[in-house]
Amino acid sequence: MGPWNLIERRLQRFVRESLSVRNAAIVIIIATAVIVVGAGFVITLIDGEEYPNVASDVGAAVMLEGTAFIAIVTAVITSSFVARDA
Repeated sequence: MGPWNLIERRLQRFVRESLSVRNAAIVIIIATAVIVVGAGFVITLIDGEEYPNVASDVGAAVMLEGTAFIAIVTAVITSSFVARDA
């Protein structure tokens, strides 16, 4: 019974339950944060000369992810309205 078992149980419960707007927003926020930080590290590894530190890399990625985040949140809100109306 290690920490992986707890993570596995929570993941299975998450997959079984229907996704609410709040849970969808949490998933979107976590995924966005992971992608932004990961992209910063990848850009530093690929082009370390132009982007010497992760902070400058993340700045560019945040602008792109912010646009995508607003689009996804708008889609989630719209789909919840459509689901309630149907």
